[in-house]
Amino acid sequence: WLAASGNARLYDAEGLRLTLSALRPGGALAVWSPCRNAAFFAALRAQSPDAEEQSTAPWAAGEPPDVVYLAGKP
Repeated sequence: WLAASGNARLYDAEGLRLTLSALRPGGALAVWSPCRNAAFFAALRAQSPDAEEQSTAPWAAGEPPDVVYLAGKP
């Protein structure tokens, strides 16, 4: 799921590498998603092995939770 296809390069391996390398020591990257994305999480963990996938509280009853992916500077 991608809201704007022009941003796709931000979420591939090279985009994640560049984004994480721009963080200051101790900095963190947070990426919101309306659903789980196993391929993105795998790409993120390849760049930042301690990355986490956190589910949020559902917005409304019966709705699936959103997901926030968190990663620190490797």
